[in-house]
Amino acid sequence: MFRNNSYVMGTCIGLLLPLLSLGLIYGIQTWLVRMGYIPVLLVFHKQVIISIFVNLIPIRYYFVVLRADRTGRALLAVTFVLALLFFAFRHELEYL
Repeated sequence: MFRNNSYVMGTCIGLLLPLLSLGLIYGIQTWLVRMGYIPVLLVFHKQVIISIFVNLIPIRYYFVVLRADRTGRALLAVTFVLALLFFAFRHELEYL
């Protein structure tokens, strides 16, 4: 299923993976803070940038291992757009 070489597949992976990783990072950190194991370590805008750059793993996988250029290009484009949006609205995220 994930070996499909298409722009749609790369766009879907590029959008869903950061959302899932952001939810996972935020959920685990919230749970650890509520349990009293750690103080607040990562502010929200740092969690967002980490979740955006999680896309680098599938970009390398699709370009190098599978040689799926269309999927890799779509992943790269989505990651670039998300990074641009992050830096454009970074100041608004600092207050969340």
